[in-house]
Amino acid sequence: MHEGRPATVRLLDGEFLEISVIARLSVNDVLTLAAHHCRIAQPDTRFFGLAFVDNNDHYHWLQPGKNLLDYEFPSDKAVIQLTHNVRYFDSVLYLENPSTIEMFFLEAHQQLRKGQLDLSDIDYVRVGGLLLQVYRGDFTDDNSLINHLRSLLPFPPRLTRQYGVSQSSFEKQVLTEYNSLRGLQRGSAIVSVMQIVEKCLKYGSRLYRASESDGCTCILSINSRGIQVFENADTFRPKKDFHWFYLDNLYYKENIFSVEVRDPRSKQITDFNVLEASLAGDDDLAQAVSDPTTQVSISRRCQSIPAGVCVHTFVCESGALCRTIWTTAISQHQFFLDQKEREKSGRTQGSVVDHRELGEKLNRLVSRSSIGSSLPSLSSLHSSSSLNTMPSAKVADGSYSHRPAVKNGLKQKTGEDRQRDIELYKILRGRGVDRRNASRDQRNLETRGRDAEAEETSRHIVLDSGRNFEKR
Repeated sequence: MHEGRPATVRLLDGEFLEISVIARLSVNDVLTLAAHHCRIAQPDTRFFGLAFVDNNDHYHWLQPGKNLLDYEFPSDKAVIQLTHNVRYFDSVLYLENPSTIEMFFLEAHQQLRKGQLDLSDIDYVRVGGLLLQVYRGDFTDDNSLINHLRSLLPFPPRLTRQYGVSQSSFEKQVLTEYNSLRGLQRGSAIVSVMQIVEKCLKYGSRLYRASESDGCTCILSINSRGIQVFENADTFRPKKDFHWFYLDNLYYKENIFSVEVRDPRSKQITDFNVLEASLAGDDDLAQAVSDPTTQVSISRRCQSIPAGVCVHTFVCESGALCRTIWTTAISQHQFFLDQKEREKSGRTQGSVVDHRELGEKLNRLVSRSSIGSSLPSLSSLHSSSSLNTMPSAKVADGSYSHRPAVKNGLKQKTGEDRQRDIELYKILRGRGVDRRNASRDQRNLETRGRDAEAEETSRHIVLDSGRNFEKR
């Protein structure tokens, strides 16, 4: 029986899921497997998506309701390469699941490594020290420290252009900051990083290349706040900023993407202006109003006269990219509307989680395993033995970012992890999945589930007179 086209899904923790794209495999199925691996619980799964990333780092999001075979992936690659990322961004202060916060942190770290976030030199130094604290723990001075820093946070050349900071000076300041963070727990350091990066305009954005109507190239930055237009990927002050609140319509035709924007500026007419305009053309009315016995009432106290709608057009390199930009913008606009509804229905400032409480939750998560296993010390980053086995991610400058591999295997799993495998295995078995057509990842998961059941059973070995009666 045909096994289907092989595919890999790169997760934010650096691991890969190996799957086989068959007729019945849906995007939702893959999202479920990825959420299980990353310990993402409902309702936080709504923040994540599955995407194909092209050579220009454009994210083409796959719609959850479709099957993978509904999409035409490049045929020049034997293995389809997909990524599991945060698609919709909310402040971590509204998140309660520490595993979700970990994923948001890893996503933010990716943006930092690509140089997409507009931090000041002071914030860059602070973030560099916090990242070392997260990945290495308390300060230790060894020969690998500088290399770890350069791997975690490459020096952005714009710091030299904007602030006159050299790389050596930057690294020295980061190490001083790192040394001052002794005793700060990793969870608290993660929260501090997120509080800084969430202020950046490009945080949570996906960037797409296009051209304006005058032929000038530009970068469209699409996020939960709106659409920003940048001159190029290295600029951080937008030429245009279209907030979702002022957008009237989004549409495309072939490779032309159009945005209808309502001008936020409007002429305000007050009581005094209305009265003055009315009296100007009527002498009798003016005389009557000036009479001390006359009482004046204006029924419409204030009105807003719209200044009109502007249409901005952008030319994309292909119709497929144009549709991707349109669907990305539509989905982000819908997320913006959904967030507004949630705020009206009860999500207020009172529901914000205190950052100290968040730090404590993350500290407990670190101590249990999640971040503790996927973000250990970075001593293995530059060892010759580990570089050949670590998954890698291509970044904007063409280099590769190696991350510590998460230890696999049932022996390293906690009791909670084994129970998760058992439960998901039973769900898959209950659906009657065809073993011949099941994806490789599902088959591996079934094997782990059976092994986990066997291990749980073997824990109840009867001890009698010093002898072990093992299950045959």
